[in-house]
Amino acid sequence: MKKIFVLCICITILAIIFVLSGKEANVLPNLNVDDLDKIVIYNSDESVVLNQKDDIQKLVDILTSMQLKKTSANTKDGYAFLIELYDRNGEKNTITVASSNIVVEGKNYKCGEDYCGQIRNVYEQYYIK
Repeated sequence: MKKIFVLCICITILAIIFVLSGKEANVLPNLNVDDLDKIVIYNSDESVVLNQKDDIQKLVDILTSMQLKKTSANTKDGYAFLIELYDRNGEKNTITVASSNIVVEGKNYKCGEDYCGQIRNVYEQYYIK
């Protein structure tokens, strides 16, 4: 009887963890172009700065379209893009995009789509060699 009770508790805990880990997180839906002063996109040692409203909007559209699910930390090295969003008060938020692994302010997420290509297109539009 005790074994069945313990087994039921373990299954319940695993089910709760499974449900919570699969829940989509609305991390960036309130991102508003009017609140942002600039966005800096880093690719390796080089970067571009977006400070015009239309330019910022292109990247904000990509970021707010991401359907993210909370996940554990990814142990892979490197990143594709590091994005710093600066608001009008000078506060900075950091987003790392590496394939479908996204880190927003130190919290790890996974998305069903690789956004690197879309971000690369924006980056390359403004990158000056």
